[in-house]
Amino acid sequence: MRTSFSHAHPEQLLRTLIAMMIAVCPVLCLLSACGGQEPVVQTTPVNYMQDWMALTKAGFANLDVQSAITITQRLAESGPDGLNPIMDVLGDPAGDPVAKVLAVICLTSKINPSMQPRLLEFTQENKEVTTRACSTHLLGLLKTPEAEKRLKELFNDKERRVRFEASLMLIMHGESEAMPRIQELWNDPEMSARDKTQLILMIPDTKVSEHLDIFKTVMTDMSLEANARMRAATILGHLGDTSVIDVLNSAAEKDTDNDVRTLAKSAADAIKARAQAPVLTAPPPPPGSAPGQPTRLPAAETPPAPVTQ
Repeated sequence: MRTSFSHAHPEQLLRTLIAMMIAVCPVLCLLSACGGQEPVVQTTPVNYMQDWMALTKAGFANLDVQSAITITQRLAESGPDGLNPIMDVLGDPAGDPVAKVLAVICLTSKINPSMQPRLLEFTQENKEVTTRACSTHLLGLLKTPEAEKRLKELFNDKERRVRFEASLMLIMHGESEAMPRIQELWNDPEMSARDKTQLILMIPDTKVSEHLDIFKTVMTDMSLEANARMRAATILGHLGDTSVIDVLNSAAEKDTDNDVRTLAKSAADAIKARAQAPVLTAPPPPPGSAPGQPTRLPAAETPPAPVTQ
């Protein structure tokens, strides 16, 4: 898999490559796209790392993420210290930002508590900003008390990129103090479409009902990635009422992504079915008790199933 970043701003690159982790990091041993052959790598950890670093020199337009992940797997298999060279890349104050973000992608599936001391060190204010932002993201994957404490400190960091990463991770963890920042971030004029996409994907399922207006807006914003609009359609299909049907119908007709169109139609149909479900009136209450309330039958309350990509 090769990803085009030929027109990417460095900050957009950070957001783009971190987003790719979810899709590519579970795949550790895929073959490269070149003739079904595995990436050509040498047999020692030193040479593995040389090959890994060579991938970062290919430029934004030719970054070969899956080959980097394959090499990372081989480094991990070389011994308990096999991943230290990639951690060194992350902490290098003069290092290439592309290499640092690639390090985040490759380390995501390998994150473990032994990395915590260095990640904590890398988030300190005297470290380079890309190092701090990338390390904040990885720190959030540990979910240890020490990591959570540091994330809460970075939640109000003076550097926007660090503050944003800490906010996303705390939001993903469902931390109550981070929940008000969802609306703040959404309304922030400095938030890019990439930032907003990541925010939408990080909101916990237990909190989505508090932000249905945001998800309604997502359905009309073609600048956001399709996976954000798909999540919005799924949530509105589960929790929305008839006030969102027009938005969903419009997406079902006009969205540029076929999967979004299909899911939006299913969501609208589910809401219509719920609205048309018959209402039963409870039997008269016993003398002296409070009157019963109308009860809607649970029929047709099954939400639309997510579309498999």
